Amino acid sequence: MTLLHSNVHCRSTFSISSIGVGPRFKENLDYVDVADVARYEGNDSQLNSVKDFIARGELGPFLPRYEGDYRLPPEVNQQAVAHYVKALEIRRIGHEAVSIFSGKIPHSVGVVPGGVTSVPTADNIMAYIWKIKILQDFIDNVYIPDVLAVAGAYLDYAEIGAGCKNLLAYGSFDLDGSSPDYTTRPRLFRQGTVSADLKPGDLDTGKITEYVKHSWYDNATSGLHPSQGETKPQYGKDGAYSWTKAPRYDGIKTGPSIGAILTGWGSFRGASMIATKIPQIRKCSGIIDNRLQI
Repeated sequence: MTLLHSNVHCRSTFSISSIGVGPRFKENLDYVDVADVARYEGNDSQLNSVKDFIARGELGPFLPRYEGDYRLPPEVNQQAVAHYVKALEIRRIGHEAVSIFSGKIPHSVGVVPGGVTSVPTADNIMAYIWKIKILQDFIDNVYIPDVLAVAGAYLDYAEIGAGCKNLLAYGSFDLDGSSPDYTTRPRLFRQGTVSADLKPGDLDTGKITEYVKHSWYDNATSGLHPSQGETKPQYGKDGAYSWTKAPRYDGIKTGPSIGAILTGWGSFRGASMIATKIPQIRKCSGIIDNRLQI
């Protein structure tokens, strides 16, 4: 039970409870013109609350802003703004869910082993599940459709921020913890790799190496497996700027969407900023669906 709540706190609730004004939802605001709601003439209470907010003359945190490439039709733009307001309530519910077991978020989740500061009871577990299901419903029926609507208007952005296009995941949420080899355990989110040409592969920790080209260490220690690593300081080395070594896996970059892709919960269209959004959100919803069954 402690492991279950530790996983759920640290990997689902904490992430999902942040979608209200956290980085995931605010990324959508890069494409949504909140100030345009000043022209709204309907009866939606959420949109009218935003309109009243704009009318006061102080538009922070929405302004100042980088003037963006706003393409959404007015009705879609207004709906996205209304959902942003709704997300504030969803964020509150997420925090309430965490507080059932751990009190103030995020402190106890980060410093208390297991993330739980009270003994779980049947009533608490049911209350927790009820709140988490509200979050899941918001993700499936509000958040994902909004992301799809925004992505549909910015298809050309699918080529932006692609990086190296090679991805890796160590997996999470053991389905069977009997194997002593963590890299081969059956997991809710599979471990593995996806190459730039879309070929999946198995995780092989023997391919992990550490490089020190830009670190204050002797270059002779570069490219070694962590188990064979050597620490030979060389402070002031030309081109170096950090004491941190750079891990590599056959040159593969780590990406958050890869676990959902390998598990079959997301399609892969590349590693661009937009292309990774849907698998990330489906991953959050999938965590809830598979770990909180009653």
